[in-house]
Amino acid sequence: MNEQKMPDFGGPGGPGGPMGGPPKAGYTEKTYETDWILTESTQYPSGIVLKEGSLPAASEGKALLMTVDGVPTTIAPGTYPGKVVFTVYTLTNIPATQAELSCGDFRTALHIRDGQMLPTGLEAVAGNYTAAPGRLTQVDMTTKIDDLNGIIVDAATPREPYVIADSTFHCSGGGNSEGRGACIMAVGEANVKLQNVEFWNYGTLTAVMASGKSRVEVSGSVIYGARDFSAGKLCPWVLGINGSNRLTNAIDQAQVHYHDSIVVAQSWAALSTDAGRGVRLLGERLFSGIGRLEPYQASRKDEYTAVPTLGEKKYGFILGNSAIGECGYVNYADTGFHNSFRDVTFYSPDYIFILSTGKASIDVEGDSFCYSNRIGVLLHKNSGGMVSLRGGKWYARDTLFQVKSYSETDTSGCFCHCICDGTEIQVGENGVLYQLMTSDDVGLGKDSVFVVPEIESKLHTVAPLPETYMAQKRSGHMPWDDFPVYLEDGQEIAVRGDLAEFLKAHPGAEPVMEEASNRIAPATFTLKNLATSGDVFNGVYQRIQILEVCLDHATLTGTISSAYTYHVDKDGSQAPAGTAYRKSGDADEHLGIGRMGNTPAPSINNPVHLCLKNGAVWTAVGTSYLDVLELDENSKIIGTVTVNVTAVSGAGRYRGRIVVTATA
Repeated sequence: MNEQKMPDFGGPGGPGGPMGGPPKAGYTEKTYETDWILTESTQYPSGIVLKEGSLPAASEGKALLMTVDGVPTTIAPGTYPGKVVFTVYTLTNIPATQAELSCGDFRTALHIRDGQMLPTGLEAVAGNYTAAPGRLTQVDMTTKIDDLNGIIVDAATPREPYVIADSTFHCSGGGNSEGRGACIMAVGEANVKLQNVEFWNYGTLTAVMASGKSRVEVSGSVIYGARDFSAGKLCPWVLGINGSNRLTNAIDQAQVHYHDSIVVAQSWAALSTDAGRGVRLLGERLFSGIGRLEPYQASRKDEYTAVPTLGEKKYGFILGNSAIGECGYVNYADTGFHNSFRDVTFYSPDYIFILSTGKASIDVEGDSFCYSNRIGVLLHKNSGGMVSLRGGKWYARDTLFQVKSYSETDTSGCFCHCICDGTEIQVGENGVLYQLMTSDDVGLGKDSVFVVPEIESKLHTVAPLPETYMAQKRSGHMPWDDFPVYLEDGQEIAVRGDLAEFLKAHPGAEPVMEEASNRIAPATFTLKNLATSGDVFNGVYQRIQILEVCLDHATLTGTISSAYTYHVDKDGSQAPAGTAYRKSGDADEHLGIGRMGNTPAPSINNPVHLCLKNGAVWTAVGTSYLDVLELDENSKIIGTVTVNVTAVSGAGRYRGRIVVTATA
């Protein structure tokens, strides 16, 4: 589907997420001081001059739209040559029962309800379209106005697909996360098919919006949205990105299927999701990314990152540049959503995927190619979801998986399952395959700010958090509440002396404990049927969380270790304590979110358990620190292994202070 090339990894790593949107409310016509009230549509064939204090408005209960040579234009002081038409019309109401977020009054060119086209008064905005039962073609819509929808399709009950084909949208202006300004919006139980539709949009509006229980299929289409830089930073700044262009959005219980299409946003989000209860996104033979898109120009072929094609048409794609505000993510999986992709090509300067709350999951398989100039997959607030990469090629300049778990400001522990099976993986110089870290997400409060804590400068002083051990009550004995209890060969032992000495003398003992408030469920990372290089770190410290790593018939060269994890600046140097990241201030100030460095160190609250099986080979680089090591007879470690300062070799299950150093 495309020609592709991988940008250079050289230099330090560079810096997605939905916003809740405004409260539910109907569209409100702009009001101002005027005595020029229009009760019916009026035109000025030779143009008009509008002045402050004498702008037209619609009569009560009506709305007003100005077009200049057929193009909807904002009513504002100025000179407007050409044919100017003021259209007085009635707003379109979408019942609240049809969608959780997209409800209330809208202004839209075309409105399809239960398969029938209803009058809007704005049909002319859609151009010389052709309507037939269940089908709409040849829509040609150009706008320069906020909050004007192109086509709304809604249905109270499931129906046969409504087809919108062979149409073009050139729209600019604003919109929001509830679908206002969307070129095409499906609500209720609408079933919509988009075929050979092109969107060349500019601004903050959404091209395609799916809500309620709607179903949308996009095929053979191009969707591109250029950022309105004057709109500021509308995306969640705590993701460490800029942007104002949320190109597509699926909410509620909608399902969207993209195939044989191109979806590119200049910033923020290409394939977004938001609050819902089971959104599903599917993608096949899909090219998507954050950057710029244009019809292919041979004179610029050397500037293109990739050249996607649709049929006989070629396009030029240039990867976004975070330094100038072209930031964002390709796809977001929110609140328990499950997104699946096959044979796709994704590019981003920041994130390919972001997975958030609940058991949000993503799987990518087939002949897929994914490139990130920073992080492949970001996970936060995710409780038991899964990322499955099967086959394909993945390149991440900085980090393949970044997992943000508990902090004082983000009390959601993140325990997810990440697996790479048969995947070709490459990370940049000093790149990280998997990073478990204390979250730096401070939320979206008005005055939210992340300040690098002083403890990051002295992580060696972090104290072990207390475990909660099971109270052992026996007849004739006091409860052992104050003593850790271990199980060895079926015998329970209360450790009344030095715990480190006990573990040295009893390496096979297992702790007996109840669920502790200080403990977060383990995160897991599996490499299977592949060979790659890169590091794996567990850098949490505010709660106890195990990172379980498995090499299953896999070959890895790198460090696998507990670590001191800290924020770094653009040059890769440790950021001083007190460094503040916020939405306001310097334009790039908040881009330090998620920029991390690691120093391998013995675990305190961040143990790493490592398993090698089925012929796995680990070539250790530097020094790694583990708490549990399982090695089967067909696997090996190229390096020196000590357990509680005693050298060991060969298969077995080892527990204690495990140090693995590179072979000289």
